[in-house]
Amino acid sequence: MKTFYDVVIIGAGQAGLSVSYYLTQQKINHLIIEKDDVLASSWKNRKWDSFTLVTPNSMNQLPDFPCSQFSDDVFLNKKQVCQYIEDFAASFNAPVKFGITATKVFKNDEGIFEVITGNDTLLCKKVIIATSTFNQPSIPSIASNIPDAVLQLHSSNYKNPQSLPEGGVLVVGTAQSGAQITQELVEYGHKVFCTTSKVPKSQRRYRGKDISLWARLIGFLDMKSASLKELNGHFPASPQITGKNGGSTIHLSALMNQGLVLLGRLTNVSNEALIFSDTLAENMKFNDAAYINWKDKIDQYILDTKIDAPEPDFIEPPKADYSNAPTSLQFQKDQISTIIWATGYRFDYSWIKENVFDEYGYPDTKRGVTTCDGLCFVGLNNIDLNKTGLLYGAGAHAKYIAEHVITALKTPSLEAELN
Repeated sequence: MKTFYDVVIIGAGQAGLSVSYYLTQQKINHLIIEKDDVLASSWKNRKWDSFTLVTPNSMNQLPDFPCSQFSDDVFLNKKQVCQYIEDFAASFNAPVKFGITATKVFKNDEGIFEVITGNDTLLCKKVIIATSTFNQPSIPSIASNIPDAVLQLHSSNYKNPQSLPEGGVLVVGTAQSGAQITQELVEYGHKVFCTTSKVPKSQRRYRGKDISLWARLIGFLDMKSASLKELNGHFPASPQITGKNGGSTIHLSALMNQGLVLLGRLTNVSNEALIFSDTLAENMKFNDAAYINWKDKIDQYILDTKIDAPEPDFIEPPKADYSNAPTSLQFQKDQISTIIWATGYRFDYSWIKENVFDEYGYPDTKRGVTTCDGLCFVGLNNIDLNKTGLLYGAGAHAKYIAEHVITALKTPSLEAELN
C-alpha cells in the first residue's frame, strides 16, 4: 500500500515532535513514524532508573511549551522528562504512528521520496530524519574476549545497582553516563573499577549560577559546533556532572576514598585478564584542567561584561595519588563479575540511499539541510550549534528546518498532485 504526504518525519523524540509542531501550525500534511511503541523512546528505554537531566528545568524549552509544573532549578528525572515530551505531543495532537520502522529511504525517478516500511511505502515531497545522533550502542570488539561467566551490559541496558550480581564491576568509559553510573555503584556499595580518558568536568554551581546557565549566558551553547570531520570522527565527551540529588560535580578522585579504583584506558583483554594503559595521571590532569578552565571563562565573562555576580566561590578539585594505579586486573583474583560498557553510541544511516554523508558516514549538511533537495536532518549533534542535539536546543533547530521545508512546499499537496 502506498500513502502520500507532503512531509514524513522519521523519529518521535523531541526534535521530530518539534518539527511536527511547526508544520501543524501551517497545516502541512505530514506524518511522524516511530519504530518503537512510545514517544521519546531513547529517554524511556535507554536510561537507567535514577537518571536525571543535567540541565535545570529553565532550559527545557520545547516550542511554546515550557515545563511549568516544576521550578526552574529542578533537574527532571526520566519519568518527568518522558511525561513532559508526551504532554507536548498531546498539546497539538501530533500525527504519530508507532511500531513503524523505515528500512529504506530514497528519491525515485519522479523526484518523489519513497520511505519503505515493511510491506508499505510512504511517498512524500520532503523527508526529515529525527532519529537522534546516537542510535546504536557501541561496544568495542575486544568485548568478545571476555569470559562467558562475566555479565556484560551496555550503559543503555543498565538499570540499577541492585540488578547486578555480586562481585566487582568494571565500568569502561567515564564521560557523563559512565561517571554517573560509577558514582551510583560506588555509593550503593559495589566494588567498582573504572577506566578513564580525557573527559572534562566543571563546577556544578559557580558565582551564583548553574554551569548550564553560564554556558548559555557566555554564548557557548549558541556557538557553531565543529563538524565531525573537523573533530576527526570523534564527538566531544560530555562533562562529568549530574543532576541527581539537586545536581553536583562528579569528582572521581573523591570516590577513591569510598573504594573506587581508577584505571587508564582499557587496551586489551585475554581470557584471564584485562590490560590498561598507564595514562591515569595524564587523564586526571586533563580532567582538572578543564574544571579550572570553565571557572576562568566565567570569571573573564563577568569581568568583560561587568555584570553583577557574587564573589568567586571556586572549590578546588580533590587531590589524589595516581602513582599506584594498576595496569591489569585478573577476572578471578579481582572478582570481576560485571562489565558495563559506557562506550557511547554509533550511528547507522545505511538505510538512507542518498549520497549525503561524509567519510565517517555522518550527515554532511548545512544546518541540517542536505544537497539532496527535500532531505533534512534535525536535532543531531554537530550539524548546527552546540545546543542543537540537546533538549534545550531541539526546538530552535526544528523551527529552522520546518521553515526551510514550509518555504519549499509551494506546490499543491502531493496527494492532490499525484491523483
